[in-house]
Amino acid sequence: MLDIKVLHADHSVMKEIWFESDKVAYAKSHINQYEHIANVSQTSSGTLTSILDQVYRDTNSIETSWFENDNVRLMQEGSRYRSTSVGDIFIINDDKYMVDSVGFTYFE
Repeated sequence: MLDIKVLHADHSVMKEIWFESDKVAYAKSHINQYEHIANVSQTSSGTLTSILDQVYRDTNSIETSWFENDNVRLMQEGSRYRSTSVGDIFIINDDKYMVDSVGFTYFE
């Protein structure tokens, strides 16, 4: 079982990252403006892409609020959270993956 950290960018980063040609460099230079909002438990079976895709689905409100999913543990109860979007970060075993316009981008 993997415990994946979910970091959301603050509003100012979210406004700007869409217009950046190098989203990873922008995210790295603004990492202090990210908040660790949740941990998502996932089975370690499957490809890395399938695991990241599932975490993305689990942190988006589709049929219900995403933070009501059984495998999601919020870091601060009672806070209001948006769904995961471009520029947000998943951390698996210290490896960082940014949600990109299409798919995910690894960065150190």
